[in-house]
Amino acid sequence: MMIKLIEVKPHTLSVDSAYVTEDNSAVAISSELSLVEEDSGYRTYEFELQGILIVNETDEWAEFECISPEIVTKPLCSFQSQLEYEEGTPIFTVENNDNIAKVFKDGETFTLWIRENQIVNKVVKSDIVEFYFDNDELVGIKAVKFKL
Repeated sequence: MMIKLIEVKPHTLSVDSAYVTEDNSAVAISSELSLVEEDSGYRTYEFELQGILIVNETDEWAEFECISPEIVTKPLCSFQSQLEYEEGTPIFTVENNDNIAKVFKDGETFTLWIRENQIVNKVVKSDIVEFYFDNDELVGIKAVKFKL
């Protein structure tokens, strides 16, 4: 799926994240998801066979999760020398389903890459998560590893 940035809301959600070695899974969950009730309007989008994106009724991200992704030894996208930084909560639109799901682990962080061979020119920081964009297309999500 092509995940496009619509806007960045000025508030930041609290986030928990983890990389679980035993089952090779990566997850980042916002405080928004803990408030979910049945029939709450949340939508789940799958990418590749092992990844999901959950957004709320206003298209704010709520969770990214990837079970048994391919592990890579280097970042899959390069970074522009002058990055645009913004802090807040990204609002997404999902257009089609052609993403990958690969994880790069680096010390106490992990990056879930959903695109490759792109140039990151924008970073949106939301608590301990950074969303990487190439011209408003989401290409990766970096999180500090914490145990949930």
